Amino acid sequence: MTFGFRQAGIKVVAGIDNDIECKETYVTNNPESKFIHADIKIWNEKELEDLIGLQANDDSLVFLACSPCQYFSKINTIRESAVKSKNLIEDFQRFVRYFIPGYVVLENLPGIVRKKIALLSFF
Repeated sequence: MTFGFRQAGIKVVAGIDNDIECKETYVTNNPESKFIHADIKIWNEKELEDLIGLQANDDSLVFLACSPCQYFSKINTIRESAVKSKNLIEDFQRFVRYFIPGYVVLENLPGIVRKKIALLSFF
């Protein structure tokens, strides 16, 4: 998602992932963007603010989230192994509520709607 937004002319400041295996690919494809190895379940909003220098209530700020596909996928996957990541959308909401960006982009997964997650309660 970062690469696509960059190709569209949007400056992507950073990407956060708790899987260090993603770092090499992220950095290779997005050399101008910082890779942050962190778990947003335990990381707090102030840490992100301090690390990157983000400001709350910035109408030009865009927050992107890639949903935890495995848990919500229609494909026959083992959901038990993905249970830990199924609530990442709720963790993402904490950051959205704190920073109140101008835009929020969430990767579309049809299974999310069927799971009745309150996606419209970001604000």
